[in-house]
Amino acid sequence: MMIRLPVRWDKTVIVVMNAVRVSSPYTPESVSGGTPAANERVKKVLELERKRLQTRGSGQ
Repeated sequence: MMIRLPVRWDKTVIVVMNAVRVSSPYTPESVSGGTPAANERVKKVLELERKRLQTRGSGQ
């Protein structure tokens, strides 16, 4: 089941749920703002998405 979070761009920053900000290089370490729970949720989504992209990029 895919859960979609509301996102928008603020120049080069991704803003998730109008509170959590993700700056370049768009890794879990570049997440800031929002409540601790929202911050952790966005970090988890980024981790999972990066793993998915790496798996796809390796031809598996």
